[in-house]
Amino acid sequence: MPIDGWLADDLRRYLLEVHPFGSARRADYDPNAPLFPGRYATGETLPDGLTQDAIRPERATVVDPEVRRKNGTADRRNATYDPTATCIRPAPSSGYKWSVPINPGNIADHYFEPALRAVGLPHSRWHDLRHTFAVMSLSAGEHYMQVSKWLGHASYVTTLNVYADYIAENEGGKQAPLTRPLAEPATKHLVPHRGSNVVQFRRRSTG
Repeated sequence: MPIDGWLADDLRRYLLEVHPFGSARRADYDPNAPLFPGRYATGETLPDGLTQDAIRPERATVVDPEVRRKNGTADRRNATYDPTATCIRPAPSSGYKWSVPINPGNIADHYFEPALRAVGLPHSRWHDLRHTFAVMSLSAGEHYMQVSKWLGHASYVTTLNVYADYIAENEGGKQAPLTRPLAEPATKHLVPHRGSNVVQFRRRSTG
């Protein structure tokens, strides 16, 4: 999918200056590394009666031999294994886990929501970004059939039914690049939160 020049510049700068494995100039360059990192879970709580040594990532069921049911069998708890999180090892100070891709629920809670609060926007779903992309592309004149392919719709009719009101009258080709979106930090009515979980596109100056 083609992207506008300003976004290409931002992504290039992010890979060269921020991503730990994104620059071909470095010895640890990894072209197969995830574009954005997952995140370690640091505040996980275990069910009553279970300890960390009872967790086995390769199994979906946790068995605690010390806890018995009424019939005498060992207690079994279902535990869905999340490859982006760990409750075995302590998380690094950065909290970022570059060995696996992002988890949608994780990034919505720890990245997307803090970013919305930072600019004073109301709660939105992570999935809403698809709608934002579709509306902006169609409003700029992108052909609805092309947008439908990008969204992965099974039929062009789906795209027309959902986004017909946003199709530009002169649709048939984007007339101009989308402008860089700007969001000023909000200063009022913010919910206090500790620090920031947003991965910066640019490194902060240390000078």
